[in-house]
Formats: sequence, C-alpha cells, structure tokens
Amino acid sequence: MTEAQWWACKDVATMLKVIRGRTSDRKRRLFSVGCCRRIWGVLTDPVGRHAVDIAERHADGNATGKELTAASRAAALATADYDPMKSGDEYRAEQAVTAAMNAAAKVGQTLYAAECCAEAAVDGGIERAAQSRLLRDIFGNPFRLVTFDSAWLTPTAVGLAEGIYADRAFDRMPILADAMQDAGCEDVDVLSHCRGDGRTSAGAGSSTAFSRKGDSFQGDSAPRATND
Repeated sequence: MTEAQWWACKDVATMLKVIRGRTSDRKRRLFSVGCCRRIWGVLTDPVGRHAVDIAERHADGNATGKELTAASRAAALATADYDPMKSGDEYRAEQAVTAAMNAAAKVGQTLYAAECCAEAAVDGGIERAAQSRLLRDIFGNPFRLVTFDSAWLTPTAVGLAEGIYADRAFDRMPILADAMQDAGCEDVDVLSHCRGDGRTSAGAGSSTAFSRKGDSFQGDSAPRATND
C-alpha cells in the first residue's frame, strides 16, 4: 500500500492489516469504542452501552480487566438468543450490542466490532467510509513518523489536551493547535490534525494523540507501513 492509497482506502480490514503488530492495544480498543459511539443511537440496550463505557475506561486505565471481562460477558449473554434471520431495526439493534460485546472483548476482535457497527448503521457503505477516517485519526499516518517534542508540552498545552479528552470537547482542538504552535511546534501533520484540514475526523479518536494518556502524547512514533 502506498501513502496515497492509505488516504483513499475505505476498507478497515486492509488498513488494520497494514498497521498490524505495530500499534498499541489501547488504540485498537479506542477504535472499537469510537465505532460504537458512532452508532450510539442504535445501541440503546443498557448492557451494550455499559460494555462500551467499560471498554473505554479500561483503555484509559480506569477499569480493571475483571470489569472488562464481566461487561463483555454480560453483552454476550444479551446476544445469546439473537435471531440472525431478523431484519430492519431489530437486526440493527442486535448488531449494535454484538459490536459492544466485541469492543469489550480481546483487541483481536477490533475488526469484528467495526463490521457489526457498519451492519447496525442505516447505510453500511457510508459508515465504513466514516470508520476508515476514524481509523486514520486514531492511528495516524503509517508512512510518516511523528515524534512529539517535549518542548511542545507546556502546562497550557497539557491542560488543554487533558480538558479536551476529559470533556470530549473536540471543538477545542484548534485552540490546542495554537498553544502547541506558540510552544514551537511547526509539524504540519500535528497542527493539521488539531485544526482539521479534511484529512482527519474530529471525534473520539482525536484525543488519543494529545491527551496525557494518549500513546503519541507520550512520545511514540507512528509505525512505518509495509508494501503488503
């Protein structure tokens, strides 16, 4: 895969293959959570919603593995009697809970969670395209290394990032970009990510690059892609 193909790709399975083995479990978990958040209106079952909430908390170190397992099992029990022959709203609702179950399961279920979310959406094609944008937002560009300079992480920038992440106030991302630029950041990819130049999707994934708990915020670099 080339960089241009990466930006154009709408196939989550292919994109996950490109970055396989070179990203964190946390980001994979948050991608599953982000997919589920996108279909929140369909995921009305409280058991499913709880599973997604616990999965997100676990990714941030705020829920135990025991809590995660219990939430996933509860969602699995809720899906035990589902009828695969159903259609329409009932089918979509069942797929949403199945997605939540997988979001709280092992991170190896990431693709299945995303696919169930697409099945739960009104338009699966549109949803899959949105998922590909979310994936690029969370995992970054595997063809370019981005290393965060500690000088950018001023008290102002860190405070803004933590507030954005805690409040899910992604409309503040451009303010974070200004703060980082004031601190000396001139990295086009980083600033564009914050300001939203059309190549990133503002949402749950945006915070992973800049929150204190985010992998990239702690100084890791985006992996290089292979031509497979």
